[in-house]
Amino acid sequence: MSEKLSKATPGGSFAGPRSKRSRLSYACYCMCMSTLSHRTQLLLDDERHRRLEEEARRTGRSIASLVREAIDVRYEREGQSAGRRQAATVLLDAPRPSDPEPDWAEVERELLDSPAAPDLP
Repeated sequence: MSEKLSKATPGGSFAGPRSKRSRLSYACYCMCMSTLSHRTQLLLDDERHRRLEEEARRTGRSIASLVREAIDVRYEREGQSAGRRQAATVLLDAPRPSDPEPDWAEVERELLDSPAAPDLP
């Protein structure tokens, strides 16, 4: 295939040589790939592959980035999970606000009756 006509972008789609999306996608691909140093081949059944393809299409991401994210979520680093547990404990142990839920009709009247309120019909 002639380079002038069209070539595949790293995401697998075809775009012309002057396509802005093609150039941006390629630049992002090159920058990200420079930090990745291990290649892994993964065999999936049809159902898992279909789910990944659908999510990739829906989010505009690559299947590889979805797999990397799933690995990060499932196998997070030890310090990260301890920090998250601590943050959850702080939030769950925090006292609830003692103020009761305001009467929203009264709040609306107060706002509309205030001197700063605009003239509304």
